[in-house]
Amino acid sequence: MRRLLLLICLALLTTGGATARTWYVTSDGTGDAPTTQAGVDSATAGDTVLVACGTYYEHDINMKSGVILTGETGLPDCVVIDAGYSGRVVQCIDCDATTVIRGLSLFRGSTGFDATPGYGGGMLCVGPVGLPSITVSDCLFSDNNTEGGGAGIACLDAGVTITRCEFYVNSGGSWGGGLYCSGTTPVTISECFFTVNSVSGVGGGVACLASFPTISNCIFLGNTAWNGGSGGSSGSDVYCMGGASPTIRNTIFWGGFAGEPISCDLESAATLVCCDIYEGAEGDWTGCIADQFGVNGNISADPLFCDPPMRYFKVQSCSPCLPGHHPDGYDCGGVIGIFGVGCDCQSASEPATWGAIKSMYR
Repeated sequence: MRRLLLLICLALLTTGGATARTWYVTSDGTGDAPTTQAGVDSATAGDTVLVACGTYYEHDINMKSGVILTGETGLPDCVVIDAGYSGRVVQCIDCDATTVIRGLSLFRGSTGFDATPGYGGGMLCVGPVGLPSITVSDCLFSDNNTEGGGAGIACLDAGVTITRCEFYVNSGGSWGGGLYCSGTTPVTISECFFTVNSVSGVGGGVACLASFPTISNCIFLGNTAWNGGSGGSSGSDVYCMGGASPTIRNTIFWGGFAGEPISCDLESAATLVCCDIYEGAEGDWTGCIADQFGVNGNISADPLFCDPPMRYFKVQSCSPCLPGHHPDGYDCGGVIGIFGVGCDCQSASEPATWGAIKSMYR
């Protein structure tokens, strides 16, 4: 009996220290930790860093494996982390699948061009090949820039699952205004909104290098890839290079600028299923995806958004992007895009011009 009691006491002692803790951070520094970084530094695997609503002027926040970093409401309009163009906002180096970033606005991150610092103005994710994906959800990446790749997020051999995030007005130098990914570790992007991102190179929304991301139920709107000023086959929304082969499903591409919506180099390809490409600057189904128009549910039709000038991107009840309304009768297994029905049938969406789209956000 005495031995049994001793074993029970030892078990309680060894498990007691593993209890997860929540570290509360406030903008006036009166929480459990004075800053977001201090909260992450204090946390151990399984802990949550809960950030109160407000604006936090921090940069180069280093995440840890197993830590959950979240705004207190879980929505991006609650917490703004403003890097003030003094560095990137957050970086995840060798973080595992128990790492979560949720409900934050990552704002005004910036990097130079040299080596790794040239990637990921809003967030940099670096990990050994094959490491399971970290989770990023319900975040806004806005006004970030980089001279290299991935002004919003750069994933370098790192697995990332990105859900319900918006990439808005991020500007890159060479590759990927919104997101850049390289390497074979899976990157999954779903229910995300890529709007008015731009690069001087290729891939205004997303650029992929030797990678195989999955993109589903997203909207790309008003992105730009200049490719040295020539536009053309530069991928205003998505560019594939170095053997990349993304799979894109149930996604709307509307009103891109200065570049074909989706472009590939000679080593790469993209597979599209149930996608709607409409009003592209250099045409809709062109280049490496030209032969996919009209097959696998792919269309070129006005998605009939309810009110684009007011940033209301649910669709009208007669939209071709809704189940049962596909012009070819194709069963796409759900909506094309993100939001579903938001209004009765009205009229065609307002034509996409650069001035009109910019005015939606300013």
